[in-house]
Amino acid sequence: MVARLKSLIPIDYCNELIDKVADEAHRFYFPVPGLHEPNQNLGAAQSDDHAPKDNLFTLPRLVLMHRTGLTVGSIIARKWGIQGVDVLTMAIDRDEDGEFVVHGQLPSPELVDGQSLLLIDGVTKSGEKLQHGVELLELAGAALVKTAVMINKPKQNTPGGVVPDFVGDVFTDGAFLILPWEKSEFVDHDHAPRLPGSL
Repeated sequence: MVARLKSLIPIDYCNELIDKVADEAHRFYFPVPGLHEPNQNLGAAQSDDHAPKDNLFTLPRLVLMHRTGLTVGSIIARKWGIQGVDVLTMAIDRDEDGEFVVHGQLPSPELVDGQSLLLIDGVTKSGEKLQHGVELLELAGAALVKTAVMINKPKQNTPGGVVPDFVGDVFTDGAFLILPWEKSEFVDHDHAPRLPGSL
């Protein structure tokens, strides 16, 4: 059995990617709940100056996917200065039969219904987990759901998966990516190659 190549992602590079995702998503026009029809195309870019949204548009509520999305999304929330009910979480995984299951509770429907949401994960592979998350949030009444990931691996995307709306970087090799906050779980320090600048 051939050992799978592992790549440690440098913390500084992760920060750059998260900044890029946060900036791109911040420039997207997320409609204020109740002022626009659901899923209306309102994706024109804002100016780059991060000025406050006008009274027709707002920052979305964030939905952070367990597990890597928790860290990425928390950093974006801090950058945007949002907290409380505007930062939600959800956990989706596959069971032994390969079917998606929700661990714990989904975001409360009253916090999702009619809202513009940004669903965040750290790394997407097939895109199927993100797609399932989008579908669950739409079923709960979300008016608009956009997706953001720090890293997309499109060679592993499947026809049933979603292509993220906001992406920090695209990796096309098959290496197992280890994020800085996962080192203690996955890294064999004697064998895992490091990208330049990694810890």
